[in-house]
Amino acid sequence: MTELKESKITLNICLNDYPLLKTIKGDELNRFVQRIFDHGYKVLYPEVNESNIYKQQLENMSKQEILESINYLRGDINEMDLQDKLDNLSLVLEKFLGLSQNSNKKGEITEDIIYQLFTAKYKDLAYEKTRDIPHSGDGILTFPNLTSNYLSGNSKLKVLVEIKNYTATVKKDEVDKFKYDMKFNNINFGLFISLKSSIQGHSQLDYEKMIHNNKEYNMVYVSHIDMDTTKIDAALLVLNKLFELENQKSHTDLDWIHAQINAHFQELILVSERTSFLKDNFLTMETNIKSSLNEHYKLLRDYQFNMDKQINSIWERMNKDFGKAKQVLLEKNELDNVLDMYKEDKCYPLMSRIFDILNKSKINLNENSTDKWILKLQENIIGEMKKSKNKVSISLINPCLALAFVRNVDNDQNLKFLDFILKDM
Repeated sequence: MTELKESKITLNICLNDYPLLKTIKGDELNRFVQRIFDHGYKVLYPEVNESNIYKQQLENMSKQEILESINYLRGDINEMDLQDKLDNLSLVLEKFLGLSQNSNKKGEITEDIIYQLFTAKYKDLAYEKTRDIPHSGDGILTFPNLTSNYLSGNSKLKVLVEIKNYTATVKKDEVDKFKYDMKFNNINFGLFISLKSSIQGHSQLDYEKMIHNNKEYNMVYVSHIDMDTTKIDAALLVLNKLFELENQKSHTDLDWIHAQINAHFQELILVSERTSFLKDNFLTMETNIKSSLNEHYKLLRDYQFNMDKQINSIWERMNKDFGKAKQVLLEKNELDNVLDMYKEDKCYPLMSRIFDILNKSKINLNENSTDKWILKLQENIIGEMKKSKNKVSISLINPCLALAFVRNVDNDQNLKFLDFILKDM
């Protein structure tokens, strides 16, 4: 018997189409691409004994969402709002790659997001990743040469960068490690960034000066940049100006300037908070509008349901009068029977929209157990539907995929995708 040897292929990828991949170097890039390919292959061609695993993986992310996410990642960061890019890119990668909240891989990708922000928005700065070097922070940001009458020769500002992506407050221990790394590397300027949470002992935009062995260290702390990335602009500007002043030939006492920095930072925070307040109000208004639309849709669906009942009642009386049986007209739609049971349920508007799509594609229901039904097209079983407290899940057999519809969440893309899939059956 001839033994089959392992086959291999070489895959050529244009990195310009996937800018995130350009930020990952060496063997890590190969492992990262292999992982993406493995996930995509298993989604498209799942094995029978793994179907339950993929149903779970796809419960919160439909095929359409994945495709849109990949196209989103291919977009040039310069053409999009950096704040949205920062927030959405992190969420997409967490969902698609299954990254945990405290995952080491998540930390690497978060730093890559900040790296892209630096390279896209501050093109004259150089950023060196140092995450894998002990006591060296996550990166070193180097400003271009500064030549000035006030500076002693050509000088370069180097800033040690530390990046955290915690959902809880960053503890003081992390700040102490950051200060130690600055002293260890003899770098006098530092930038501590927290994407989503506060930093213990510091406001959203905060300056601190530290003296160690007669050397002065300047640090700026920036938190909650997922709400406003312009705070990084202010931090870099202050660090650059401090560097210029510290390198003047005739050095003077600058303590009064240091004291004023945080006062100015507080004014910037107030402006940022007003902007965030307006954004939050907009999101609240958007949610209220969607809620009103759902309520209106429920009224329309109730009207249609009552109208169907009246039409059936009229046909019944007509049959009695004329002595004819029109079973097709008298048969009560099983979908409406099921939907009527959930009329007072909070998921009723969502179920109404799903049932409209099923009805249009002539999909019938057979009750399997409480809140669980078999989906049938003619006499063929095509999948199942299950309802929980705040969610309706649909699992199809061919293609093998699962869709989740969550109450009070924008389900438009999933609904369109379900309609598209059922049309081809």
